[in-house]
Amino acid sequence: MDKQEIVEKIQHVQNSDVPYEIFIHHHPPEEFGDAVKLYFNEDKTFKAVVFDPDTKEVFSEEVLKDVDRTLTFICKALAPQKVKFILKEITLT
Repeated sequence: MDKQEIVEKIQHVQNSDVPYEIFIHHHPPEEFGDAVKLYFNEDKTFKAVVFDPDTKEVFSEEVLKDVDRTLTFICKALAPQKVKFILKEITLT
């Protein structure tokens, strides 16, 4: 899924075209993957729920103020696990 497609889905939620959108990182069966379920709140903020699409276990919830922050959050949440690990290592050292 490219950034333009993600932005379009964010706008669908923002415009109340749909009650929510789900963004999934497709992965091989032997890897774990994350998904984000996105809602648009009455106070004009986005609520992003990060979860495992296979087990439905919720990892975190985040309230985001605008489309740009929401896009960045979704892209980071759906990044492959190896990239996430490398990013953590860089920020910790």
